[in-house]
Amino acid sequence: MKKVILLIHLRPIGWLEGLSEASVQEIETKGIIKEFHAKESIFLNGEKLTHYYFVIKGSVAIYKQNEEGKKWIASLLSEGEFFPHVGFNQTKSVYPGNAEALSDSVLFVLSKQQMNTLFNKYPTIHEHLTLFLTVKNQELMTRFSNSVLETASDQLISLLKRLASESGEKVDGDWILIEHGMTVQNMAEYIGVTQETISRILHQLYRDNKAKKAGQKKICVNLKLLKS
Repeated sequence: MKKVILLIHLRPIGWLEGLSEASVQEIETKGIIKEFHAKESIFLNGEKLTHYYFVIKGSVAIYKQNEEGKKWIASLLSEGEFFPHVGFNQTKSVYPGNAEALSDSVLFVLSKQQMNTLFNKYPTIHEHLTLFLTVKNQELMTRFSNSVLETASDQLISLLKRLASESGEKVDGDWILIEHGMTVQNMAEYIGVTQETISRILHQLYRDNKAKKAGQKKICVNLKLLKS
């Protein structure tokens, strides 16, 4: 696939937010573009960490799986997101979970060696990443707290609002199209409830006209009504 320019294809969010154009261009020269089909594995839990990834298009899930095959999705990543968040400047490190493309996805890939070269040559890039990871850790702590204190309905609405904000496309008035690439099962694995619970919540959102179906693995949400 022809190499694309990050400055054009990636929104200035996540790690890239606030970086100078020169810094992003420097990152851009170090990596390659790779395509992954839906349900294709990107890396496996415990494997030696060799590369880092930006999502240019599509969606990716980072998940854990126990011996019985039960999954728990730790992170859902969309356009502009960077992963994994570990292993920097460490000689021995492994991937902290499994990564899988939820939809056909295009990723920008940086080797660990190239990442460390960037950090050593451009300390400001490393400093910017450190600040970004601090925010991501706070978000993870908030998510764990919400999983205990909030209802499944509140958690699903928070997820839809975040996806709408990060990768949604305005289609009509207050309606936002989200091409999330997730199945009901994926949503259930992310929140930690049954598929039946997710289906029940979604149907209630449809009845309340806060959301509507938009095709396979797509949903339209009315942000104004979701916040009410």
